[in-house]
Amino acid sequence: MALTIQHPEKLDRLLARLTDPTAPRNEALPSIALVVRAKDGSILYSHSGNESFKSGTSSWLASLTKMITPIAILQLVERGLITLDEPVQRFLPECDLSHVLESFDEEGKPILRPATALVTLRNLLNHTSGYVFASVRVLNKFTRV
Repeated sequence: MALTIQHPEKLDRLLARLTDPTAPRNEALPSIALVVRAKDGSILYSHSGNESFKSGTSSWLASLTKMITPIAILQLVERGLITLDEPVQRFLPECDLSHVLESFDEEGKPILRPATALVTLRNLLNHTSGYVFASVRVLNKFTRV
């Protein structure tokens, strides 16, 4: 049975709306490309938003791994190879998560305390691991000698 996209015209209209040059500046993307492939690699759908950006155009993907990583993890869970409650150290044994930041002393040095629980894949996926994007000011506190 050959796979197909049931309503490619709906995707075409969506992509056209997303890149509509008459839309207010903050409501439209400069360009977009979408390629849908079957498991065998055949292309089921291919469309680019305008002439300046085609399917083969190189572009900066920025934080795309934020989408790919959870998908890959959930596929492994679906296959029964891992669970979401696996400790992160199983996959990153060099990652020392035995202590957490509690505060900073008067000199700006970090005060750590022992962690009370293991960080799991579930924690990472639902942003409850305690990891944060640190500002330059916070990073400077960790790098003072």
